[in-house]
Amino acid sequence: MAQQSDKALIRLVLAGGTTINPRTYEVLPNSVISIRGERIVEVGRKDRYRASTDDEVIDCSGKFIIPGLIDAHIHLERWSCDYLISFGVTTVRDCGNWIPLMKHFTDKIQKTEWVGPRIFWGNPAIESSVKGSEEKDPWKIRDPAHAARLAEELIAQGVHHIKVYNRINEADLKAVMAVAKKHNIPVIGHFRDVGAVAAARLGVRSIEHGIGIPEDSLSEPLRLPADYNDDDLAQRFRYWQFVIWKSIDEKKAEHVADVLIDADVFVVSTLISDEVRRPEERQRELDFLWENLPKSFKHFSSNPGIALSWNDEDYANFASSFKKEKTWFHDFYLKGGKIAAGTDSPVPFIIPGYSLHEELRQLASTGIPAMDVLKMATANAAELLGMQDQLGSVEEGRLADLAILDGNPLDDLKNTLRISKVIKSGKVYAPEDLRKEKTPERLRSVLPAQRPCS
Repeated sequence: MAQQSDKALIRLVLAGGTTINPRTYEVLPNSVISIRGERIVEVGRKDRYRASTDDEVIDCSGKFIIPGLIDAHIHLERWSCDYLISFGVTTVRDCGNWIPLMKHFTDKIQKTEWVGPRIFWGNPAIESSVKGSEEKDPWKIRDPAHAARLAEELIAQGVHHIKVYNRINEADLKAVMAVAKKHNIPVIGHFRDVGAVAAARLGVRSIEHGIGIPEDSLSEPLRLPADYNDDDLAQRFRYWQFVIWKSIDEKKAEHVADVLIDADVFVVSTLISDEVRRPEERQRELDFLWENLPKSFKHFSSNPGIALSWNDEDYANFASSFKKEKTWFHDFYLKGGKIAAGTDSPVPFIIPGYSLHEELRQLASTGIPAMDVLKMATANAAELLGMQDQLGSVEEGRLADLAILDGNPLDDLKNTLRISKVIKSGKVYAPEDLRKEKTPERLRSVLPAQRPCS
């Protein structure tokens, strides 16, 4: 016991680096960050630092220190936990997963049996049923009364947020919102059918991937083929999700942005997964990481599946739509809109941890300055989580989540990948030790069944 007490007194000191704090826009050269236990206790200049013989000092001369990154939209898997830490991602917001799995992951990480990020998790997404009272799927909402019961059940299971999906209608969303507000639980989701404007006015916290924004901004209704089937992903992506931005009216899109800002709604960007690339091109781009990725992920990514039906014209349409989407995000930023950076990993070719750095570069390519891009993956994401007093900033009293970089990210955002060390809750990790191929554990067979409400 005495040994543990003595260890708790040891101060971890990061000395001589340049501290970059996107929340305050402060850049502090030749700095000292002092950490005790899991928290930052002091941030100041090195010339004011008074060493103690008990200090554990990391020389950060020539290095740059930023807050630990936050991926605001992810779907966590076992293999990705330490991979995320290795890329400086110390917190994630899981946006649709199996609840017993999330509880299991959280327990293992909190007990330090696994290396992994801090997790804020939700539910398998819920949406309105087209079958009404005949619906058998427990995650499809039959009517507003069922929506309210389902929301209560999810909250009882401990979700940090409730996620709704494309087909949620306004009546069912109102019922979910009433329950969520009573318990102070945020509602997030894809608001394709109900629209971003109605969702914002009902009080949702965030719009994922921007879904619902172009739907409210169309110059004319989408022209869908007579045999269009929304359950067919190839058709949904080809005729709707990956082309809809191409058809927006700029004035209407500006109005949607104004409504979101007035309602204090976050938009979570996942530009890296919204940019549709040919599978063979994307795999070549990731060759340097490919060897250490799990076989299951490589198979999932390399099997072209729905992309087999796409042709050159489709890819040209996707690119045109993506360009307009990026322009909207830039304009939303200029208006003062709140953006948090996400990835949607591990969808095909979107790698946990690494792809958040790609997302930062996508956001920068719209014309957003590097400091504000970093803020979207730190302070903004922390605010979205309701953790702005704990995470996303290099300040006294905050949790000691940090990334030490070998290059200045304000000069070039590619430098966010030049990671020397990662610190989560005061514990130091070497990235290279965490990027090793692992066989995903078979967890679902040993965990309790998911409990949807009836």
